[in-house]
Formats: sequence, C-alpha cells, structure tokens
Amino acid sequence: MTVAGTVFVVFWGLFYHFATLKSRRDNSGMTAKGYHQMFEHDQHFYLHLARRLHDSHYTYFITRQRTPGFPAMLEWLYRDEDANEPSAGAPNPRRVTEAYFERAKKAAIYLAMGLILGVYLCCRSVLGIVPSLTVSWGFGWCVAVIRAPYVQPELLVYVLLLIGIVLLWRILIRPTWPKALAAGAILAGIFIVKPMVTPLIALFLACCGLKWSAQWLADWRASRRPFGDPIPWRLHLFDWARITAVPAVFFVLLFPYLSETKRQYGSYFWNAQAKYMIWMNGPDDKRYWQKTRFAEPGFTPEAGHELPSARKYLSEHKATDFLSRPADGWQALRGLTRRLYPAAYYFAKNVLLMTVLIVGLVSRREVFAAFRTRWPEALFVLGFFGGYGLLYCWHEAIGVGPRLILGLFLPFTFFAVCFVERFAGSVAIPKLGRELHLRNIARAALVNYLLMSLPSLLGHQMW
Repeated sequence: MTVAGTVFVVFWGLFYHFATLKSRRDNSGMTAKGYHQMFEHDQHFYLHLARRLHDSHYTYFITRQRTPGFPAMLEWLYRDEDANEPSAGAPNPRRVTEAYFERAKKAAIYLAMGLILGVYLCCRSVLGIVPSLTVSWGFGWCVAVIRAPYVQPELLVYVLLLIGIVLLWRILIRPTWPKALAAGAILAGIFIVKPMVTPLIALFLACCGLKWSAQWLADWRASRRPFGDPIPWRLHLFDWARITAVPAVFFVLLFPYLSETKRQYGSYFWNAQAKYMIWMNGPDDKRYWQKTRFAEPGFTPEAGHELPSARKYLSEHKATDFLSRPADGWQALRGLTRRLYPAAYYFAKNVLLMTVLIVGLVSRREVFAAFRTRWPEALFVLGFFGGYGLLYCWHEAIGVGPRLILGLFLPFTFFAVCFVERFAGSVAIPKLGRELHLRNIARAALVNYLLMSLPSLLGHQMW
C-alpha cells in the first residue's frame, strides 16, 4: 500500500470514530433549551425541504433565500415513513423522524470522508504527495471532523470552492477546454448549493481581461518593430473562447433554475442574501425579517416597515460605518474562530502565515520576479481572499458566525502550501559548509504541527 493509502486508511478510521462520537454527544437528543437538536444550525430546515421535494415530486418551489441543491441530495435518503406530523401547538414541531435525522448525519460523515479524498486528488494535480496530504488532512482535522456530524452543506461548498478556484487559477495560467468545461460545471454545482460564486466569476473574467489586454498590447508593440512577428490573433481568440466557456457552461447548466428565478423575481441571479440580508443592520433586524416571508416573490412589508436595501442603508449610515462594520465583523470572527475552531485558527495564523512570510522574505527576489510575470494569477488569488474576506466580515454584523469565513481556510491552506513548494529553496551556510533545504524544513514544520495538535484537538477542542 502506498504512503497516501496508508495515511487515508488510518486517518479515515480515526475520523469516522470521532465524528460519530461528536454526533452522539453534541448533535443528538434535546438541547438545554428544551427543543430537539436537529433544530440547531438549520438542520431541520434542510431535512424538511427534502421532505417537501419528495412529497411534491420536485415541484415544490424553494424561495431564493435557499437553493435546492443540498435538500435534493438529502431527498435521496428520505422514505415515506420518515414523515412526522407534530401535535397541534407543539413547540418547534419536528416534520421528520429521528431515524431520518440519524441517517442523514451518518451520510454527512461519509460525505465528509469522501470530500477529504476529493481535496487530496485536487491537490495532486498541482502538488506532491506530502503537500497534498498536508492540505487535505489539515482541512480534515482542523475543520471537517468538527462539522461532519451536522446536516449542513458547508463542507461540500468548501471543497467544491477549492476545486473551482484551482481550476480558474490554472485557466488563467494556460486555458484549456477540459479545465474550462470542468470549471463551469463545478461553479454551477456550488451555485445550486450556495449562491456565492458570481463575484468569483466576475473576478476571474476581470483578471483574464487584464492579462490578455496586457498580452495583446505587448504583441502589438512587438509587431510594429522591424521584422516583428504579426499579432497571433488566432491564439488570442482560442484562449478567449476557452475562457468564456466557463460562464457559458455555468449559465447553460443552471438555465432551468435561473429562468424560473427570472420568472418569479425578475432577475436571473436574484437571492435574498445579496438583495436584502447583506443590508440588514444587525441580529434584531435579521430576526424580524426572518419571521416574515420576505424572500417570497411579490412580498410586501407591513406598514411602517421597509425592506433592507442598499439605498436604505446608505441613507441611514455615515461613511465611517462602512469602515467600522467590516472591522467589527473581523474582530468578532477572530474571536469566534479562535474559540470554536482553534486548530484551524492557529494553524492558519501561527504556522501557514508565518511560514509564507519567512519563505517570502528569504526568497524575495524569486517572489518579485515571479510576480512580474504572473501578476494576473497573483491578483486573482489575492482578490479572492480580500474580496470574500471583506464580504464575510461585513456579513457578520447580522451574526452569521464563522461558517462563511471558514470557507477561506481550505483555499488559504492550498495556496500557502503552493507558495512554500514554489519558493522555498536552499540557503547556503558558508561557515558550516552546508545548505539548509527550506522546503523540507517547511514540510516537516507543517506536518509536525498537525500531528502534535491532533491529541489536543480530539481530546477537548472539538467538544
């Protein structure tokens, strides 16, 4: 058996054991407030939507506050006997049985195990075995094992987002038809689970436009020199055909869903998160509107109330609020992530970030030289983290918690490891007559940190 196979067999066994244990301890039975645990973290909402899809033979309309991708997956697990009809006046009445909840939790754990393998396979397209294992199991132990027992779509979104970003990044480097078609399909898959990729597609197209504009300008200048080569129009056109295939495949695959959204709401990409929730003032505002049917087509608020909007927010807030809101959100998310996901927080902050800074400082000439030629790819990666980080910090004002910002952990781990693998070379020590191989030292530091933190994580951090 290969090294990677051995690691997966051993770690999968540990992962399943501790995820199942967490499911029994933290996601079963009744809460301290007296209602069933499945009502925590929107789990019952997704299970009930799956029942609605099953009972209606997929004709039930899901408002665009949510998307049907994850409930449709849960519907595969649903049986007719899983329906539960609560008694009249029951607090937080369950619409599905305990057996269905347990079955969905077990499926979520198996899905998480498969997603970790998916991360490894994605990384192997770019990295070696050890770095790929570091990324996949860094995610597995720092994030996935904690979230695996919960019936939520976030883990699926995190992994699909990584695959999508890696494909777009590689298309920026060299467009090919297989990567373009795969990227469009993956982005469509993310959207039908969580409608969060339209800014990413816009960023990708903007970076492509900048890169090929600069390339065209360089080719045009070269063609005007004596004996210069003509502009390779054919090459540029084929590259742009591959690039535009990404949004084209995305739109074609989602067209039935998007056309229904357009019919109901007047816009192909309408969703309550971007239209209303991002402009809510705080948790109280969020709680009020969630008690209404604000995400339904044609909703009209009660007299004296106005739906949240960009215009309303701009009229009620000062310019300084646009700085203080994401800053306050960042402070809140730092505290929540450090408390709920300490392994992920300290691995990203104390190990990955410090390793990147050290390698960047030691290899600064190589880094600057690479940036001069690969600036569109660097702009894409930095724009992704900066843009989505700012968006998630802004969104924290309504109390969404760390589930959104955790989506950046896996891409950050991947690109940090890629940076180290690319730029960590050897440093000569003349007095000793030896060389330090920074890449091997960095690999050992990352692996040792994960292994050393594992007992603490499994012992008490994940509980």
